Amino acid sequence: MKHHLNPRLRQAACHAAVLALLGMSTHRLAGQEQVPSVSEAKAEMKRLGGKFLAPGYKSSWSPDGTRLVFGKVSDGLQIMDLTSGKVTDLVDSGKDPAWSAKDVIAYVRGDREQEEVWLVHSDGSKAKKLHDGGVPVWSKRGTTLFFHSRKEGKILLILLRYYGGWTMACSVATVWRHRGQ
Repeated sequence: MKHHLNPRLRQAACHAAVLALLGMSTHRLAGQEQVPSVSEAKAEMKRLGGKFLAPGYKSSWSPDGTRLVFGKVSDGLQIMDLTSGKVTDLVDSGKDPAWSAKDVIAYVRGDREQEEVWLVHSDGSKAKKLHDGGVPVWSKRGTTLFFHSRKEGKILLILLRYYGGWTMACSVATVWRHRGQ
């Protein structure tokens, strides 16, 4: 038997679970969950032995674990070298990065209704649009990219092959459809 949560309850449960992993609790004001402030989050990270690296969101590890790609607060993506602490710009417009085992980064350009999945090498070269969609996630080997197409109402996958250092799309397939489509 499947249990379906109301989306607001699911979001609150996920938020509480993340904060619990960090050892933080949510604050309740007038019966609503409140996110801790940035200063509270930094203080809790320091108490737990963590270190604040840079402002941003949605990070993804490099295959060797020495770098992080993350969304800038304004727009675009940056890469941080965790050994040196150096931060470099990757692309000027983008969000939701996903770093593959093949050292290629999938990311999203555009707003909610006009999202596009793009690929770029970790040095910032060879940026290329793959398909309309968002929320990219790589397979373990980095040869299959899953993403959501709002326009088509489907979760799609693209099988990729590598020729001469560049990624070529071989096929697009539907993994899952919204009900009624």
